[in-house]
Amino acid sequence: MCTHEGYNVAYVILDIFIVFSIYVTAIVDTGSTHSYICYKLVQERNISVEDLEIGVRVSSTLGLDILVNKVHRCCPIELQGEVFLADSIDLPFREFDVILGMDWLTENDASLRCKIKQIKLHKDDGTKVVMTNWSSVVDTRVSILTLEDIHIVREFSDVFLEEFPGLSPESETEFSIEIMSGSAMVSIAPHRMALTKLKELKNQILEFLDKGFI
Repeated sequence: MCTHEGYNVAYVILDIFIVFSIYVTAIVDTGSTHSYICYKLVQERNISVEDLEIGVRVSSTLGLDILVNKVHRCCPIELQGEVFLADSIDLPFREFDVILGMDWLTENDASLRCKIKQIKLHKDDGTKVVMTNWSSVVDTRVSILTLEDIHIVREFSDVFLEEFPGLSPESETEFSIEIMSGSAMVSIAPHRMALTKLKELKNQILEFLDKGFI
């Protein structure tokens, strides 16, 4: 069994992290369920690795699709002098060193404020770390996006036409609504019923229900 996940890098948060004493540019992607780490960073390191019960099929931004099933437990992710552990899935793609997803954000009780572009992380000891480096990631290796580059189009190629015939044909019957000059939108205030009349109406409805008229 496996789950499928593709990560969207159109709007993500970038920041400089220290992983295994190495400065890396990591992204925080709220659209990713899991966190990932490039296999190059964990090679020849004494990091616990386990098999996932359910593999994850990941689609990269370049259209690569692969099944991953190895997870490295408690990878030390250092940011602004504070260490945040992350269970990171082994990722063979080399597009990013570290991708931190919703599991990492949830574990660190992250609060997201889109208006001021801020993510605040909370540690159990009360320490708070604020991230504000929001960026748009663009793959410069892809010059023009075609329909075939869109995953959903590739998956249902029999539905999408190669060439669009144009606009919808003209209808034989013309339909129009004429509006008189100077007319305005009809606005009717809601009718409020007195409580005594409302109670009487409810009793009448119940009476009709009992007699089977409704």
